[in-house]
Amino acid sequence: MIIRATSKVLKLSKIKPETNINELKDSLPGEWYANIFSLGRPGKLGIYFVHHPTKITIILPERSIKKAIEKLSERVERYLQRHGHIDLFPQFKLERSTNDIFTSNSKSVLGHMNTIKWDIEYHCYQAESIEDIDFDWIEDIFYDYFFRTKEMKGGFLSTEKILKEIIIQAKK
Repeated sequence: MIIRATSKVLKLSKIKPETNINELKDSLPGEWYANIFSLGRPGKLGIYFVHHPTKITIILPERSIKKAIEKLSERVERYLQRHGHIDLFPQFKLERSTNDIFTSNSKSVLGHMNTIKWDIEYHCYQAESIEDIDFDWIEDIFYDYFFRTKEMKGGFLSTEKILKEIIIQAKK
């Protein structure tokens, strides 16, 4: 599994930054981008992952990327189950024994992540305690969230549309 982390995540997790300039070839398994967000309490941070190219957003209340990666597979499986796409889970290949962690390389994915970070933090600040934060609900907000991509000049996509298109392509 390829993880592309921001410099903040790498620094917080004490991982030496490595660069990988290989381009993404297929929609799945794709790659995961990781960034830090505030849980709404002083010193409390979490990591959120965005899958490129589907823009699936997974939120974990972990400071360390290594601990977050351990829980990523289970969270992705639950996400796909909630949205009726569980048949795609094996194609993400999250059960690999090694995780390759690199620096981020896509400004468009980072721009998308910065946009949704504010929404994630807003919902975390609204909760009375960290235990009251419904991470599933926050992830679900971004399922039908419209965004622009380089591929859709002048148009909008959502995670829902992308996943449905992957299923259609797989049936052909």
